[in-house]
Amino acid sequence: MSPSTIYDILVIGGGPAGLSAALSASRQMRRILIVDSQEYRNNATTHMHNVVGFDHVPPLEFREKVWRDLERRYGEDMVRLVKGRVGSVENRSKAEKTLFKVKSEGGEEWSARKIIVATGAKDVFPDIPGYAEAWGKSIFHCLFCHGYEERNTPLSGSLAYGLIPLVATHHLGPNIAMASRLSEKHVIYMNGSPSEQVDQIKADKVVNALLQSGRVTLDERKIERIVMRGIASDDDAKPNDHANLVLEFADGPAAHLAFLAHPTHQTLSPGSAMIVKDLGLELTPSGNEIKAISPMQDTSVRGVYVAGDVSTMMKAASIAISLGSAAGAMVARELAVEDALFPASGNA
Repeated sequence: MSPSTIYDILVIGGGPAGLSAALSASRQMRRILIVDSQEYRNNATTHMHNVVGFDHVPPLEFREKVWRDLERRYGEDMVRLVKGRVGSVENRSKAEKTLFKVKSEGGEEWSARKIIVATGAKDVFPDIPGYAEAWGKSIFHCLFCHGYEERNTPLSGSLAYGLIPLVATHHLGPNIAMASRLSEKHVIYMNGSPSEQVDQIKADKVVNALLQSGRVTLDERKIERIVMRGIASDDDAKPNDHANLVLEFADGPAAHLAFLAHPTHQTLSPGSAMIVKDLGLELTPSGNEIKAISPMQDTSVRGVYVAGDVSTMMKAASIAISLGSAAGAMVARELAVEDALFPASGNA
């Protein structure tokens, strides 16, 4: 397409949400540009799970399959993919027409009538040496995304440290209960947390019941380092029975376990934060997501929609796909209404 082309929709992000949005909108013959930074939350993992039709499939294989389907069925004249980071977004909307100018960090410029932000989220890791290297391989933030593959192992753990208040007060007990089902023994690691935080964890009725069972214990020692000795089992037909992680402590013997469950804190990615600043988008009360003001996935700025991890606390590929599909459909619906009411608003 020529530089003067005005796309119907520009999707920022080529992960599950962005690709799903493009697929939905393609069904209404919309000209779509996807700008993909190729930075994905699941880059560290070897397989994705809990996605219908793609359970235990490498994330790259999923993305390539979706893109091949888009190319084969809808063609490059309708859907185009550009690899790169967005550097700025400018709102040039007037009266009943919405229009946006998007510039890449490399200097490319595009115009579009609508924007779908599907830029994912950034995981914030605790300051423990070795944690980042093991995250997504043998440290899991979501037990539906990974965990089943490590079933029936001798020992697993949960890290009850650095949690946001909502997780600590409402979700930690259920998370530990689910993690403890996957191994013979389970340990809650407090990483040297203050005594009042330890007491708070013990007071949780689910945690208390698990501790009383004897299968779950609590270790208050400070973790000095996490060493990854292997990657958690990828073969669901052969459950892993060895220790993938070694937790080294400030005192006492190290712990050898199959995996560590830890619901990490997530915030806006740098790319998301830039878009929020450029467009003045409203955030959720936590400040960690762009707020969708209705089920249509529209935002506080007319013509801008949001989908996937950047828009919800429930951050998982299957949910991102659903939100992306909704956003793509709602944008296509809005464009159809505009074209009926204001025929000149379409690109000639």
